[in-house]
Amino acid sequence: MDKLLWWCWIVGSLLLPLYGHSIKLGDSIQYLSYDDIVKGLHELQQEYPDIVGLYSAQEAFQLPHVGRCGVQQEPCTIWIVELVNRTKKSSQQLAQLPEMIVSGELHGDEPVGTLSSFYFIKTLVEQSFRDPWLSMLLNTRIVTVIPMTNAVGYDHNVRGESEGMVELMDPNRDFPFDQDPDKCMKTVAGKALYSLFHHHLFQILLTFHGGTNVLGYEWGDTRHCHSTSCEPSPDDWIMHSIATKLQQVSGSAGIHEKPYIVGDMGSTVYPVKGGLEDWAYGASWSDASGYCLWKNDSRATNISNRCIAYLIETSSKKHPSESTLGHYDWPMIRNDSHSIQDGHIPRNIRLSLIAMELLKPFIYLIGWGGESLWSETGRLDDPYLVEYVRMHMMDGTWNERRSWNKSLMDEFSLVWWVGGGLIVDETWIEFATAKEDSHSLQGSTMKQQHSSSPWLDPFSNHTLSGYLFHDTINLTRILLQVGQGHPIYFRGLLSMDRYFWNGKAQSHWIQARNNHSWWGSIPGHVIHGQSYFVSDYYRIEWTRNESVYEIRKMDGDQLQWNIDEIYPNLLFTSSTWLLESSHFWSWLKWVLLAILLGPGTFPLLGCIGVGCLRLCGVRTTRVPGNYILQRIRNYWISKRRRGNRLSSYYAMESQQQEEEGLWTEEAIK
Repeated sequence: MDKLLWWCWIVGSLLLPLYGHSIKLGDSIQYLSYDDIVKGLHELQQEYPDIVGLYSAQEAFQLPHVGRCGVQQEPCTIWIVELVNRTKKSSQQLAQLPEMIVSGELHGDEPVGTLSSFYFIKTLVEQSFRDPWLSMLLNTRIVTVIPMTNAVGYDHNVRGESEGMVELMDPNRDFPFDQDPDKCMKTVAGKALYSLFHHHLFQILLTFHGGTNVLGYEWGDTRHCHSTSCEPSPDDWIMHSIATKLQQVSGSAGIHEKPYIVGDMGSTVYPVKGGLEDWAYGASWSDASGYCLWKNDSRATNISNRCIAYLIETSSKKHPSESTLGHYDWPMIRNDSHSIQDGHIPRNIRLSLIAMELLKPFIYLIGWGGESLWSETGRLDDPYLVEYVRMHMMDGTWNERRSWNKSLMDEFSLVWWVGGGLIVDETWIEFATAKEDSHSLQGSTMKQQHSSSPWLDPFSNHTLSGYLFHDTINLTRILLQVGQGHPIYFRGLLSMDRYFWNGKAQSHWIQARNNHSWWGSIPGHVIHGQSYFVSDYYRIEWTRNESVYEIRKMDGDQLQWNIDEIYPNLLFTSSTWLLESSHFWSWLKWVLLAILLGPGTFPLLGCIGVGCLRLCGVRTTRVPGNYILQRIRNYWISKRRRGNRLSSYYAMESQQQEEEGLWTEEAIK
């Protein structure tokens, strides 16, 4: 019997490399073969068919196979994974979701990126059912991941694509940007990425490499870089700020590697011709963009290549020791000093997840109720946090009935979660009755900004990523004012990263969150810019003939409510006024003429100038005076609130309310 067990162990040990191994939480990460990766991707697709889409570049884009891979020496295939929760989503809803692309490796002898992208897929999919943050990411974003972009190179452990014993070409010199037309689109890896960019509208690109410890961004081509210095790109400050956040969150690879060095690729690595990153960012608009002799339509379109693109050099060694790769675990708590659990793979998963979050701003109302929701540290108490996020964000039909409790309703807490950007410009909660309701009411909480709440780090013992904001309203007064059977509707609003917006930026990322006239569309995918982002809608109603009120989540698409839709037009800074008004120089001429003729003539000349422009059909940009007055009014109300501890909401119809006697102490009781 002992000999039989011994022989079973020997046979099992021999078969394990052929059929891969099961990877569980807490396991140390090991290098995986081509067969292991392919088998793992197919298992994930079979187990999570509503989330994991899996197809090959060869089949989707009619590309040839290069070389033979795996134990069975089958044709090498470039497998592409598309991650999004498709449950209850129409094709139109999917088309609206922002997109990111991750390339595991272009150089086959740099395998850390392949492992990082594979475990990124595995973490995101398997843990999303337990973690509300990951669930939100999969519900609201699309990520395309190619773990082995250069499949034959990965299997054969060589840098470029190879046929037999001959290495054909470096795939990261194969793109039509600062490259000769007869020297690009030679590799299947390059053609696969080219095809993906022409079938999607990506906003962020992550491409993994190895050999140094750098997080680089544009530029990195020889046209914009000279020796070790590069011209700043139009999105340079945006790219640097995002990279700094990614560096901060990813941290070091445990004790094995320091945090990434951040900078442009030409300075931190070296300039190259035909690089993926520069092509992904600038091919739609830069003079360095070109074409290839591969086919007639090899040029980028006006909207296809406007990515915030990052080169991630994962390790100072191309093939670091297995002991430095780290462990597969969740949450992947960052420990920069002495953790043996941390390593190259966990830090790249952290980086990829935060990059995925940064695709688009979001706002969720997650807390309704009394003071117990909010702790003295300024955040939701941990026992409540996951439960409330799950109820209010993940349950599309959530509703709850509560007893009338005046002490809690007088200071009714509203908690909302925002993220998906770097700087919160302003966020607040609006409420109003429906438009057809005979009882008219509208109001809001005070607007809050970035400095009002600390950033929650999901890899430092926090459950969520982003910011939590909190305010209170006097729900008793609001419900008494409208009466029983008249619902009040609530929604949250958010503006982010206005600070980075300028007229020179070319990326979809910054335009899509600040410029509501920005638009791009291809079959199945749309980018539509917006200045403000809106949460789900909630309805609170005092139930007829009962001392209870009901809170219900609802679809706000069909709601006609009693509030002016002015928020998209509030975006105003001095720089945007100069950029939006193409007739600034015409105005300057009138100002100079007024100075010459005397200050008293300026109003008259201004009126004449406006009249002439109107006659010519030109719409001049106006300063939103109502917005400025509202900010002054809000400031006064906030000071008053601090003085007498009033609720932070203000009602628009307060004069009418006082006249009708709705605020009397007797009515409140």
